[in-house]
Amino acid sequence: MLSREGRGRKGGFLDMPQIQQTKPDYRLALDLGANSIGWALIALDGDGRGTGFVDGGVRLFSTSELAGRDPKTKTSLAVARRLARSARRRRDRYLDRRGRLLAALVDHGLLPEDTGTRKKLADLDPYRLRAEGLDRPLHPHELGRAIFHINQRRGFKSNRKTDGGDDGQDGKIRAGTRRLRDAMADTGARTLGAYLHARKARGQWVRARPQDLPAGDGKRDSGYDMYPDRSLYIDEFNALWAAQAPHHPGLLSAALKETLFDLIFYQRPLRRVSGGRCPFHTEEERLPRAHPLSQRLRIYQELNALRLQSPDAPERALSLEERDIFAAKLLGGTKLTFDQIRKRLKLPPGSTLNFERGDRDYLKPDETAARLKAAKAWGKGWTALPLDDQIAIVERLDREQDEAALIRWLTDTWGLETAGAVTVARTLLPAGHAGLGPTAARRILAELEAGVHVYSTAAAQAGYHHSDFRTGEIRDALPYYGEVLDRHVAFGSGDADDPPEKRFGRIANPTVHIALGQVRRLVNRLIRRHGRPAEIIIEVARELKLNEKQRRDWERKRREGQARNDRYRETFAQHGIADTGANRMKMRLWEELNPKDPLDRRCVFSGEVIGLSRLFSDAVEVEHLIPFSRSLDDSPANKTVSLRTWNRRKGNMTPHVAFGEKEYWPDIASRARALPPAKRARFAPDAAEKFEESGGFLARHLNDTKYLSRIAREYVGVVCGGGPDAVWVTPGSLVAMLRGKWGLNSLLSDHNLKTRVDHRHHLIDAAVIGAVDRSLLQRMSRAAARAETHQLDALMETVPTPWPTFRADLDALKDRVTVSHRPDHGLSKGAGRGSGKGSGKGTGATTDKLHNDTAYGLARYDAAGDRWTVVTRKALDAFTGAGDVAAVRDPRLRAGLTAATEGLDKKAFAAARDAWGRAAGVRRLRVEETLSGPSLVPVRDADGRAYKAYKGDSNHCIDIWRLPDGRWDSRVVTTFAVNQPGYADRRPHPAAKRMMRLHKDDMVAVDMDGGRAILRVVKFSGKTVVLAPHHEGGALKARDADRDDPFRYVSRTAGGLAKLGARQVRVDETGRVFDPGAFAPARAGRKQAEKLAEGQAKEQAGKQAGQSG
Repeated sequence: MLSREGRGRKGGFLDMPQIQQTKPDYRLALDLGANSIGWALIALDGDGRGTGFVDGGVRLFSTSELAGRDPKTKTSLAVARRLARSARRRRDRYLDRRGRLLAALVDHGLLPEDTGTRKKLADLDPYRLRAEGLDRPLHPHELGRAIFHINQRRGFKSNRKTDGGDDGQDGKIRAGTRRLRDAMADTGARTLGAYLHARKARGQWVRARPQDLPAGDGKRDSGYDMYPDRSLYIDEFNALWAAQAPHHPGLLSAALKETLFDLIFYQRPLRRVSGGRCPFHTEEERLPRAHPLSQRLRIYQELNALRLQSPDAPERALSLEERDIFAAKLLGGTKLTFDQIRKRLKLPPGSTLNFERGDRDYLKPDETAARLKAAKAWGKGWTALPLDDQIAIVERLDREQDEAALIRWLTDTWGLETAGAVTVARTLLPAGHAGLGPTAARRILAELEAGVHVYSTAAAQAGYHHSDFRTGEIRDALPYYGEVLDRHVAFGSGDADDPPEKRFGRIANPTVHIALGQVRRLVNRLIRRHGRPAEIIIEVARELKLNEKQRRDWERKRREGQARNDRYRETFAQHGIADTGANRMKMRLWEELNPKDPLDRRCVFSGEVIGLSRLFSDAVEVEHLIPFSRSLDDSPANKTVSLRTWNRRKGNMTPHVAFGEKEYWPDIASRARALPPAKRARFAPDAAEKFEESGGFLARHLNDTKYLSRIAREYVGVVCGGGPDAVWVTPGSLVAMLRGKWGLNSLLSDHNLKTRVDHRHHLIDAAVIGAVDRSLLQRMSRAAARAETHQLDALMETVPTPWPTFRADLDALKDRVTVSHRPDHGLSKGAGRGSGKGSGKGTGATTDKLHNDTAYGLARYDAAGDRWTVVTRKALDAFTGAGDVAAVRDPRLRAGLTAATEGLDKKAFAAARDAWGRAAGVRRLRVEETLSGPSLVPVRDADGRAYKAYKGDSNHCIDIWRLPDGRWDSRVVTTFAVNQPGYADRRPHPAAKRMMRLHKDDMVAVDMDGGRAILRVVKFSGKTVVLAPHHEGGALKARDADRDDPFRYVSRTAGGLAKLGARQVRVDETGRVFDPGAFAPARAGRKQAEKLAEGQAKEQAGKQAGQSG
């Protein structure tokens, strides 16, 4: 059973209990979230029923709401890194190209070898040389200077894969190029260089700049009056070479021209993005979403799954004839609205379609056909092309990067006019990839076309299982997920010497990638301690199952729900109604009866009006449309409000079974049509049968079919002792209800409401998830049926617990748990590179920003204050007030902008600022700022002179040192400093001993009054380390400032940590604490942490009272 034996390092102790286990008859429950894992191990008896908790815990692996994503924008952190990496690569490639061109020009005598002489050539006006070189002989060095200058810009070259279309920025660039060519033609300029030379002579700028231009109808829009493209530079290079070759026949050979041309104008093709593996044929890539097969597959899949719903008739699918009529329209590139479908099928009023959810009111057409059949593109002839021809064309459009080559192919092979070929080449086709490769797509599509089969049936007829890819293999430990889920990852290298991510590939979603990696670490550590589990139950958080669009929609609906609840609270306050979750649900269901007219909200069964006062009387109840005993569906989609007497008449039946034969059924059906679509379907004659066809409540609550849920099931199934079939993923729809019915919310708060500010709520969720097995669901169904049969006032008032002491056992387990936080150590190449004492092992790569992005020029240094006055450029549209204007460095520009904007409010300020910028031709201004010297990261030239600097905002760690006299001191180490080659520790004294090196999310144990508290490092700055009890979560900064919240930070200097006997501890993924200090009970330590926080709160209150006095 449970024991506290075990040893940590240096004779310390191992805090979490050791399990003496004879066989792996336990169930593992995982609450898999976007930044956390709650887990519980439940012992099983011989019948597979839970009898008690073996272990449990919480693993936090990100402080962001979505691991691997920016907390504010929710975009992948890889996006910013990729953009920065791309900018570095472009810069590096330019410098490499410039260096190789310079070497070639010197080698062939077009530039002098001497550096000083070459620098003098920089004084020559390159635009004049480029213009005069068309008519007079240039000295070879002058020609070299002109060629070198052409390379400096070389012009914009559009890649149709990334720059297609005529909208947005690329459309503005193309328009700027057209304007430039027209201007060159009007002025008679033979080359770009000659045209720019003339502009410069007139005092006009020679660089492309956005500006306000006429946009028609008297309007103006941002654009470019000139934007050189690559072809203009190529034409100039050829013209300049042709003009100078006769003057230098022995020098300007054809071979040299080819060499220089390639050095200047070569551009590597884009790397093609892989769509990942086909789940059925892993040797094939998934098809692009624009592929005709992908479009046809989606259309037939949706039409075959379309269901027509009416309260007066059973739900039905389309007939084959109806399906084919609608398919022809969609394949022709025309969308099909649900109203058009109803009209074509002559459906009775109030009929709905199963896809009518949210804002969706139509079926999408063949998106590729819709774009290519446009009159200016391919035209109507596109839909007349055979499928194989469409496939060949779209595949060429997908892979071809050279627009000119594609246009030639379209005109030569397919006979398109040049204008149409250009439009086709620039048409942006649907982005992304579908789910299948070509072989599986053709086979399944053939079955979908042959009959009105849903996708799973068509896949089976084609020889596939639509979702089950399990092999039955059982392993001793979870490998890297890409090794098991090869159908779901991008193509790997296959090289055994590569790291797993590169060898097997990875899932593109960073949150899912991190979460599955943490599942592997946790499960493998549990297996080493307890053996393989006999059963595994998983609940996957909603955030992990949503794509970007779905996540935005979910966030929007969540905000709308919050606003709705705030509105309800105002109503409750006005009428003296208790603000409870049950009452808010009643209000929501009441509003659904008639959203537009609150005075005409009627009981859907009786037709009697339900007013607000009647709603909250005993006369009105919440009614389950499909009886709870049959569905265990407690969601809003299965509820409405009705009169108590009519709820009793309906009893344990669906609406149609209870009232379908009555003469007033048409009235009920008419009122049901006003309800949301999900509720209307429950009034159909076959509502209960359709539910049973889907597997009933057991399948509903034990089988989440979402894509990520299937992935999670397939992954952990390889280590389940009971085999892959003993793994199931639950949607978790009953977890919230059971948590409340069993009184579990009060384990972490004074009231029975869930609190999310204590991380241990993930443990409680996992415990409930593990309890929801087949036997519990059967007992719940029987209890609900008894309640319905005897017309009890409330269903499921007492839900049977898995075993009698379930709540008490969970309470005890919760108190033993130490929440495990994934520390942010940011392993770096610089840290510990030295060979001296205290050096660590680097990894050769940084994992955090070394400094912020802004480069500062160094203007003046104040030695007394150790402060620099620095200069940087700031976009004009970032100026928002007089304070920003005062920081402008140039006195003339500062005075001009001040005169234009002085005394104006925010909106008028912005308009005047922009008008001044257009008139002055200014887009950015140099501004001054004062920064402390230690915060700056200098960049030095070859002579060691600092010529610019960055702000090193990020701190890597804080070192705690013990001085020879016994005092403790600290030093913050910046991320930049620790990544420098040869980094050495900054010791406060040569004989100082480092006691701890603390990073964010490291854990510290402190002793107080004979007890121990486990605290997490939240942040550090200066000389202070800010800590919080390991289980505290939420917005800690706001909680610390909230006087009504008992939570307070534990803030200590190095000396304060010494007084608490602080020592760094290691907490593994399962919550086991490795403490090098003396033994102290974990529960007592938690209480001491609370006492410490109370003491700090009283101390702060005393100070505030003294200040107010």
